[in-house]
Amino acid sequence: MTKKPTPSTEARDLRALLDVVADALTLDYGAPDYDERLKERAGLARVVLRDGLADGPDRIAWNTDWLRHKLTAEETEAAERAKNRCRRCHRRFDPTDTRFDGHDRYANTPWCRRCIDNCREGGTGHMCPICEPARYGGEQR
Repeated sequence: MTKKPTPSTEARDLRALLDVVADALTLDYGAPDYDERLKERAGLARVVLRDGLADGPDRIAWNTDWLRHKLTAEETEAAERAKNRCRRCHRRFDPTDTRFDGHDRYANTPWCRRCIDNCREGGTGHMCPICEPARYGGEQR
């Protein structure tokens, strides 16, 4: 049987839970899959809050750790998905589409073959994140 938490422990656990819920509901607007990720995170936060209300203060710390673990896993998956997408058109790389203008990754770059091909076909006034990375907040070549 667990000991009943003291009021100061309850307050600390509740503050930690609210911090994690705020983190769950805060996401960069520029994320390519913003809507889906925020919907999933809001669902997780809702489950944790309902469980905290139903079971009382002795499970708040466990719920906080569970939500923190879920958010870490979700962020890792999102980073992995971002690595497998073209940074310009945001389409997933398709290793079977090796045409010169296909959706396979171009060499070791973060862009697909189609975006590289479109960049090379651009005229004198053409500017994009591939040929002008500094203008778009990217790294220098």
